[in-house]
Amino acid sequence: MYRIVLLVILFLISLSLFSQKSLKSKLIGKWRIQNYEVFGEVHQPSLKESNDYILFKTNMFFEAFSEGYHDKGTWRLNGGTKISLIVDNNEILDATVLQITSDFLTIKYNTKELNYIIFHYKKQ
Repeated sequence: MYRIVLLVILFLISLSLFSQKSLKSKLIGKWRIQNYEVFGEVHQPSLKESNDYILFKTNMFFEAFSEGYHDKGTWRLNGGTKISLIVDNNEILDATVLQITSDFLTIKYNTKELNYIIFHYKKQ
C-alpha cells in the first residue's frame, strides 16, 4: 500500500513538473495584444494600445510595452497556470494563463484594477 501511494505521489509531481515545463516553452516569445474582454464584451485595442506586447525570454526575463510604458524584469511560474512578473522596482504582478496555444495566449492579471479584464495576445 505504501508503495502505491508513493508511486501515485511521484506520478503527480512529474505531471506538475511536465506541465510547468510545457507552459514555459509555450510562453517563450513575443506576444502582441489582439483584443481584450471587459465583463465578456470584446474590445479592440485603442491606437495607444495597438503596439502593446509582452516578450517572455528563455532566461526568465521579460519585456512589456503597455499604453506607452516600457517595463522589464523577471518572470516565474508558480505552479499550474500561474505566473508572476517581477518588475525592476520589485513590484510583483501575478497572472493566470487561461489558455495558450502555439499562436494565442489568454491571460487574466490578478489585480484589483485588471481582474475583470481578460487579455488576448497573438504570437508574433
